[in-house]
Amino acid sequence: MSSAHPLKIFLYHHTITMKIYNVIRTYRRDKRNKLSDEEFAKWSYKNHTGRELNLENPRTFDEKVWYLKLYERDELQTQCTDKYEVREYVKKCGLDYILNDVYGIYNSFDEVPFDKLPQRFFMKCTHTSGANVIYDRNKPFDYKYYKNEFDFWMKRNYFWGSREWNYKGLVPKIICEPVIEDKNGKLPMDYKIPFRTDLAPITEGGYSQAVEAGGMIFISGQMGRRDATDKPESGFVPWSAPDQAEQALKNIANILTEMGSSLSEIVKLTIYFTDMQYLKEIHLRITEQLGEHRPAMSCAEIKALPRGCKVMIDAICVREKD
Repeated sequence: MSSAHPLKIFLYHHTITMKIYNVIRTYRRDKRNKLSDEEFAKWSYKNHTGRELNLENPRTFDEKVWYLKLYERDELQTQCTDKYEVREYVKKCGLDYILNDVYGIYNSFDEVPFDKLPQRFFMKCTHTSGANVIYDRNKPFDYKYYKNEFDFWMKRNYFWGSREWNYKGLVPKIICEPVIEDKNGKLPMDYKIPFRTDLAPITEGGYSQAVEAGGMIFISGQMGRRDATDKPESGFVPWSAPDQAEQALKNIANILTEMGSSLSEIVKLTIYFTDMQYLKEIHLRITEQLGEHRPAMSCAEIKALPRGCKVMIDAICVREKD
């Protein structure tokens, strides 16, 4: 859910700064619109992963997702992307009983009758992602700030920033609905998404290599094995502790790449090792891979790790948002 950033509030409450900010914001939004879909895909993939995107013979999960985004054409995807039109499809499937109520559907922020709607509701754009806010009449609500936000969102064609074909022809609307809460009056938790890739080893005990929840990625402890063909029962390559640390972080990087993220989004690393004498060299190997990025870090010397491994690293990431 969108929240008011203090700097944006300042900018929006001064006419000149608001106009300058909107010009810059619009330029950032539209500057790559002239690229073809394939050019944009290759630029975006290289920018986030440092690797070339193979659309001719996609092999990794991320490459296959990009291929589908560019070339799959299914009108049902477009209908299900629109947060209002999807309701008709749900009704057609005989599942209208699961739908939330709708207080109103509007063409602009100015059309929303705040004084006639319930005292608390959820309002969001139907054609894009991340454009929403909870209105509560009993709490402060900065109308000028959110008018500027919704005016900007309503002019945004999400397709150009992602090249997801299903967004391209959506008609911008604002939908107002009841706020869905749990029994404790809190917003429901996001779904947790487990993840697996063959570009990193199978996790000991069969746990997920990573789980994404609430905009965060939690990566299971990675050790000095190379990929999914290096099975747990085969043991570990007898590398030194620094070599194992370097490989463990490479495994983390591979997992993040497949999830559309990167090492630069890591906010916390935890390193476990069996001998303190290797700490300095382990830190050197890790900082070389991280470049200028410096996440929070904890280190712990422990008695033993599975199968005689000398180093294990886990990570927490937060996805960056525009």
